[in-house]
Amino acid sequence: MPDDTSKKPTLWKRIKAEAVHAFAIPEDEPFSDADHHLLDRLAEVVVRRGMAEVAVMTLETFRPLNFVGSQALHFLKPFAEVIFDPEAYNRLAELLERKSTLPLLMDKIETLSQKPEEGETSS
Repeated sequence: MPDDTSKKPTLWKRIKAEAVHAFAIPEDEPFSDADHHLLDRLAEVVVRRGMAEVAVMTLETFRPLNFVGSQALHFLKPFAEVIFDPEAYNRLAELLERKSTLPLLMDKIETLSQKPEEGETSS
């Protein structure tokens, strides 16, 4: 008589099968046009103030902590909304929760900082 226990998964296999996606990181959704516009505005402010190199270096240094930074923005939200546009501030905090936001922002800053400014001629 065949043994039916061989067909039954062990407890460990059942737990493993159920928990396989417990710590999976979901794929980032694509950035919307509004998201790109917000990041473009932020990059323009950084470049206009002459802080492109410092900003890129700082963003690169704190890349592993982008989620913690987004949570800090959420924590400071009641105070920051007095100064900044509440919708844009909230969306920026949400965008920083995604790992793909910082590289995109750094690329936008670097691209804008390498463009010659209006009235500037190359010799």
